[in-house]
Amino acid sequence: MLLISTLACCDKSQDATSAVTPLAAGIYSADYSRFIAHAGGKIDGRVYTNSLEALDNSYSNGFRLFELDIIQTSDGVFVAAHDWEHWAKIVGYEGRLPPDSKKFAEYRIFKRYTPLTIDDINSWFEQHSDAILVTDKINSPVEFSGKFVDKNRLMMELFSWDAVEMAVNANIKSAMPTGKILNKINGDEIAYLTRLGITDISASRRILKDQRELIEKIVGAGINVYAFHVNHDKGKDEVYVVCNERGYFYGIYADQWEFDATLDCSEADKH
Repeated sequence: MLLISTLACCDKSQDATSAVTPLAAGIYSADYSRFIAHAGGKIDGRVYTNSLEALDNSYSNGFRLFELDIIQTSDGVFVAAHDWEHWAKIVGYEGRLPPDSKKFAEYRIFKRYTPLTIDDINSWFEQHSDAILVTDKINSPVEFSGKFVDKNRLMMELFSWDAVEMAVNANIKSAMPTGKILNKINGDEIAYLTRLGITDISASRRILKDQRELIEKIVGAGINVYAFHVNHDKGKDEVYVVCNERGYFYGIYADQWEFDATLDCSEADKH
């Protein structure tokens, strides 16, 4: 559970300043469009399950953007799992990797949660017509978008500019270049992103350490940056990022969030 109580009006850390005046923390924290349920979201204290139950739990808690890690089985079926080694560990699988889709579907995650194949993913998003899928890992936008139920509700983090251009041409909701490929742009970054029609970027929150000026330019151009690696550094959780870095990041990949709680930034400022 998030420790949230009374609203703090002001941010004190250096991270709070940016080229764009940050939205008030209390308004930001209640806006579901700014929070992506990371790997489906936390459930029963567990992260990275990419499970049906995680989607259901996050949806009931107010999330409407859902990230799933997408990889392929040995028979070419898209499924939700962070990577095969991690999947084998959390389901107790000891066979050859990757498994086929039938074998994948047989194993419960932590012996209790339901795995997701592309058919299961499509079924869930058909039943939740206001939900948006955000993908990670997969870098084949044409193939995947052709399998997903609704391109207009598909945002894909992508890992090469060729893949970004293919996603743009595939007319998905948002082709999101990952932050690591921004330094591969020759010339004016903003002009390049604008020419491609990029509206969103997915980047590690650690990008502020080395490329803060570039992020300021991107934000100033009206391009949304969603931050991952939340909870990867000590003290840098969802509350910290919202309180101190929201001027840079339009949204974040969150393990959990309470949209109807009142945000207290006083403790976050002390980290």
